Amino acid sequence: MPFSRRIDSVLQSAHVLRRLGHYRPIDICTMNPITISALTTHIVALFEQDEVLRDVWVTGEVSTWKRAGSGHIYFSLKDQGATINAVMWRGSALAHNWLPQAGDQVIAHGYVGVYPDRGAYQLYVNRLSPAGRG
Repeated sequence: MPFSRRIDSVLQSAHVLRRLGHYRPIDICTMNPITISALTTHIVALFEQDEVLRDVWVTGEVSTWKRAGSGHIYFSLKDQGATINAVMWRGSALAHNWLPQAGDQVIAHGYVGVYPDRGAYQLYVNRLSPAGRG
């Protein structure tokens, strides 16, 4: 298809979409972009205001488990439909008589927060107890 026919085709499609109310051309003069840091700060604020995310109990299977040299523990919890990364700080880990390993079913308590450096949410765990074997 010649270039001029392709342009005509695109313009005709845009005209049809505009008439149907589905086409909104981007006007760079009216855009108000924010920084990634500002967006992440906003998301953190939303997480911190949510009562469920601030104090949550979850159950799942430990799928990874790594104790860092700092004493913090990094792991993942999963069920049939999803996985969430989790961290337990050294102080919380030292307060436990029992700590799980990969494959253990657990009940975990903590809060969900945002790790800004990766732009990811994770579970910050302060209590863990066994819930059976996976």
